[in-house]
Amino acid sequence: NEDDESVKINSDSKNYSVICKSELDLLLDKFTDNKSGGRIKKEIKSPMPGIIKALNVKPGQQVNKGEVMLVLEAMKMENEIKAHADCVIKEINIAAMSSVEKNELLLTIE
Repeated sequence: NEDDESVKINSDSKNYSVICKSELDLLLDKFTDNKSGGRIKKEIKSPMPGIIKALNVKPGQQVNKGEVMLVLEAMKMENEIKAHADCVIKEINIAAMSSVEKNELLLTIE
């Protein structure tokens, strides 16, 4: 299932559902998930140093879960930073083609 990046496996008459995540997805989860109450943090921070290659959102824009908000290039790889839930962009703290450091505040959402 490409929507939630899961795979269903049937082994020995037992069904398993596996969610596939890259190392970047795991880093993003670390920086965007709030462990208490399952709510999303209001701040999206850079998981690594790099350059903002594309900024696909603007303040006040409604963003749906899975939508690419920006593209971060690090070590010649383009990493899509996606929304983990439906939200509204409150503030943008970076510009396209700007350099960012690890843990730098990129976006504020509500």
